[in-house]
Amino acid sequence: KDAETSVVSGYTASFYWASGMVTLAGTDIYPVNSFERLFSVFCLILGLVGSSTIVSSLSASMVEVGMARKERTQKLRILRRYLRQNGVTTNLAVAVQTQVSKRLHEVQAPTENDVSALQDLGASLRAKLRSEILWPHVTSHGFFRFLSNLDSAWCSRFFMGAMDLVPFRANDDLFLPSVHAVAAYYLARGSIDYLQEPRSAPVEKPTSKTVQAGVWLSESALWAKWIHVGQAHTTAVCDIVVVHGDRLREALPKQRQVMSLASHYAKVFHSCIITAKPPNAPWPSDLEVPFTDWAEAVLAMNENWQMIISEQAVDMLKLTYRRGARSLLL
Repeated sequence: KDAETSVVSGYTASFYWASGMVTLAGTDIYPVNSFERLFSVFCLILGLVGSSTIVSSLSASMVEVGMARKERTQKLRILRRYLRQNGVTTNLAVAVQTQVSKRLHEVQAPTENDVSALQDLGASLRAKLRSEILWPHVTSHGFFRFLSNLDSAWCSRFFMGAMDLVPFRANDDLFLPSVHAVAAYYLARGSIDYLQEPRSAPVEKPTSKTVQAGVWLSESALWAKWIHVGQAHTTAVCDIVVVHGDRLREALPKQRQVMSLASHYAKVFHSCIITAKPPNAPWPSDLEVPFTDWAEAVLAMNENWQMIISEQAVDMLKLTYRRGARSLLL
């Protein structure tokens, strides 16, 4: 009798009764008055709702996993049939299937086109969103940073029309040698191997260079007719800002002052491309064109633009100083 009335026995009986109520199982502990009956009914309803919610969630998850697995299996089956029909060699077929199978199991970062909810945004708010996402990357380049301060409204249209933030998987080719360049690229995250070979570049032997985040590639495509002289190959998951050359050229005439600066900058950049050769400078590549750093390009511009750019730089320094002083005061 003492054992039955112990604290341990009481807690065990309570847990047994609660488990029976939540899981809708029968128990040998029954209510003896109206209050206990009402409380038991409440617990039964709570258990019914909770159990049905858990079961439905698990069922939905299992169906989703099954459908995804079925879709992957179907894609691999079609791929194998395609490789077989076209007589692809065994070694290549295995390499293709291995990479496809691996990528089908990867979770890729969503792009703007994947987020259907963004279609419900107004044009102005969507432009602000794109500007905030792309701003830190684009303004790492002196030319675009100057344009953003010169005409912020044009830059918003430029962000909307001429640029995209594109995720790349590991072992993707950003561009190949001897192919006409159509865009410039800014590596926002990840790493890239840049390869050059004697058959497509002015090098004596194959060379390789690892490119880390914060570097522009193939900027020549924006200002000249450029053919890639190397291969850019991602070695990790990358986020890359793509600036489309044709869209940039379409956006430029809409603002006279911006067009004037871009035209002048393009002439300076093109001049650097055609004059870069040994022994005075290395050959231009997709990674670098000698003497096209923003500061060096400004020195090659006419006095009028040098004055405009210098005045803006001074204004920005003053603004930064004032903000810093205000922060110190606060």
